[in-house]
This record gives sequence, structure tokens and C-alpha cells, in this order.
Amino acid sequence: MKETRSRGLAALLAALALLAWVAALFFAQRAADFSAGVSIRWTGEGAGVSPAQLLQAERWAREDGRENPPAATLWQEKADRSVTDETGERAAAATHLECYGDAAEFYPETLLFGSYPSREDAAGCIIDEAVASGIWGSASVVGQRLKLDGRTYSVRGVFKGDSGLILTQGEGDSAQTYENLLLRLPDGGGETEARAWLSQNGFSGGEVLDLPFLSWCLGALSCLPALLLGLGLLLRVLRRGWKLKYSPVLLAQYIPIGIAFGALALWGMGFPWDLPDKVIPTRWSDFDFWSRLAGQVSASLRAVFTSALSARDIAIWPAFLACVLTTAAACALVILAAERVRVDSGGTLLAAGLGAMVATFLLAAAFSAVGGVELTRSVWVLPLIWLAADGALRVHERRLRPRTEERSECREALPEAVRETSLGGE
Repeated sequence: MKETRSRGLAALLAALALLAWVAALFFAQRAADFSAGVSIRWTGEGAGVSPAQLLQAERWAREDGRENPPAATLWQEKADRSVTDETGERAAAATHLECYGDAAEFYPETLLFGSYPSREDAAGCIIDEAVASGIWGSASVVGQRLKLDGRTYSVRGVFKGDSGLILTQGEGDSAQTYENLLLRLPDGGGETEARAWLSQNGFSGGEVLDLPFLSWCLGALSCLPALLLGLGLLLRVLRRGWKLKYSPVLLAQYIPIGIAFGALALWGMGFPWDLPDKVIPTRWSDFDFWSRLAGQVSASLRAVFTSALSARDIAIWPAFLACVLTTAAACALVILAAERVRVDSGGTLLAAGLGAMVATFLLAAAFSAVGGVELTRSVWVLPLIWLAADGALRVHERRLRPRTEERSECREALPEAVRETSLGGE
């Protein structure tokens, strides 16, 4: 009975660890959807960039022969707007997001019907299902017309959400400034390249937030459970080899097993890893590099959370915080599960492996209902590698035990002087 409870507790901890791990990946990917480019925000009356200025910058880029210029999207938020149908009889409260650029990249959400309006489509709009249901009682309203701030728009699409949002495109020749800009740079450029682009086009000021780098940090954080599991396995493999250091024959027999599981652990962790240039010091003697980098990241996050959050911010930052919390939970649960799961037979290995695969498939299916999650290689294979290695190491330990006992008996039978010279102090 006690053993059954112990196995049940181990299975429960492993299932919870897998759930928290997948949730951390989901929230990291959710934040990454909104982090396609560097965010620049201006404050103050009249500060920002207008669509006309953005078009001028694009013309300069073409004249200079740049093959892959940055993609820029301007945007601004207008809260507490009233949206009505064409007759004005039915209305819904909404937050108006006006952009000029790639609307799908600026506010990526799951489309229910239709599509996003293009940059040139100033007469089109896309709304969330809350606005659609509030006015027409249904989300299937593509082609309907609505009024906002005295203008009439055609509904091009409906996306998932209950916040009450309407997204429109601005006029291309407008001199009206937008206080927010999302800049997607080629080849994964970040804050440095964004500031150079702003200076080159005469756009002064602006608070730059390197969202792609923060998204990479969050993705790396969500991989911590995999690192804990993989490094724990590597440590077990190395410790077993270290115990055999005085037995050359046994060590030689063990080395292929250790190398195989060590290589599998590294492969399961996703090695080799791609690192952004921002985390690689230009000089290895620059010992203040990491403290400066941490200071820059903390200053950026502090600036975000001390300012008023827009509808787009509300879509990003809760996912960041949720990823941190679920990652911490996953790490704790992975450690607890790894301490309690014991693979002491082939039947246990088969049952545990099938259970891990089924649980992973079920979690992937469950998260598909809220937008889906792309499971990494680590989630699929690392638990299986750990289970196989645990079983193999326990079998190896059982086979070593008779030899160890036999050597102990021989040691006790020999005189002390002979024991020291013939057995090398074993």
C-alpha cells in the first residue's frame, strides 16, 4: 500500500510538472507573438511620427537601394469609444486602436472570420467578438458597416477576444503623429539598430523597448525545467562514472553507456543553443557586462510598468508574468518528481513512457482551444530520456552490487598489508 501511494504521488508530481512546463511555453509563445519588433514610445504633446513621415523614410530607403528595409507600424490608442451600427440604434463600448502598417503584426490575435485590413484600407476595420456580439448578437458579421467617431467602416474581420476592441488603419498622407511605433528590423536587429534607424530618419526622442530580446529571455526562462532535468541526468551519469574510477574494467564498460545518455541529454535540452549578440560580451575581460545588461533590462521593465498600460500592453505583460510564475512552479515540480520517480523494471519504464507521451498529447490538445502551443523537442523527448536513463542506471547498479560484495569479502579475507598492495586501496 505504501509503495502504491508513493508511485501515485510520483505520477501526480510528474503530471503537474509537465502541465506547468507546457503552460510556461504557452505564455512565452503568447508574449512572443506580440514581440515581433522593437517598441518605441513617445510622450508629450505632438511627439511621435506621422504616416507621411514614415512614407518619406521608406522612399529614402528605396532611393538608397536598401533591399530589406525595416517594417514599421505606427499605432495609437483611444479609450472609451462608442461604436454603433449604421443606423445608430445599437451600440457597444470599445477601445479604438488606430494603426498605420501591418495590423496583424501589431495586434496578432486568433481570427474567427475575415482578415485584417491592409495598410491602404483606411475604410476597413477589424473588431473583436465582444463588439460584434454587442452590436449584432453574432461574431459572423464580416461585411457589416459600423460608425465610429463620425466615420463609417466596413468590418473586414472578427478576432477572438472579449475586451471590446476595434482596429482601424490611418490615412497614408496624414500629418497626425502617432506616439507608438513597432519596428521589425531585418536579421533580428534590436535596440541599437532601432536607435540608428530613428537617428538616420530624423526621429528624435522616444523610449526604446527591445521586445525581441525580452521575448528571447522569456523563452530561455521557459526552458529552465528542461535544463534542470537534463543537467540532473548529466550529473547522475558523471557521478556513476566517478564511483568507478578505481575499477578500470568496470569504468571502461560503463563509459559507452555514460556517453550515450550524456549525448541524449544534451540533444534533449536543445543543444547547441542560439544566443543573441546582445548577451555575448565584446571583450571577455569586460566583467561589468552582465550587470550593465541586467540594469538595462530592469530599467526597461520598470519604465513599462510605471506608465499607463495600453490594450496591447495588457495582451503582452500578463503573459510575461504568467510565464515567470509557471516556470518557477515547473522547476520546483520537476525537482520533486525526479526525486520520487523510480524505474525499477521494464514494465514500469513502458508504463511511465506511455503515460508521459499520452499526457503530452492531451496537454497539446487542451491548449489548442486557447490558441495552441508549439511544444519543443525537450518536452517530447527529455522525460523519456530521463526515464530510460534512470532505469538503465538502476540495472547497472544491481549488476555491480554482487561484484562489490565479492570484492568486500576478498578484502576482509586478506591481511592488511596484502590488501593495500594488491587492491590499490579499494
